[in-house]
Amino acid sequence: MPHIGNLKLKDIRPEHLKQLYNQKKEEGLSTSKIKHIHTILHSALKQAVKSGLLPRNVSEAVTLPKSKKKETIKVLL
Repeated sequence: MPHIGNLKLKDIRPEHLKQLYNQKKEEGLSTSKIKHIHTILHSALKQAVKSGLLPRNVSEAVTLPKSKKKETIKVLL
């Protein structure tokens, strides 16, 4: 991931992940795809915490972008 790929693992902060998610949303990525990216990052950072590489999982401090509710059309019968 170019947005956070140049950062060392210990230097990743919640604001970096938030910027990544916002950038992906601006590029037109769906909210479900952004949530998928978050899930993968969360799992990787969780493993880094278990391995002692990080003191905490910074992805837990990030709020994901809200999805837009789809407008539903009710058909009158």
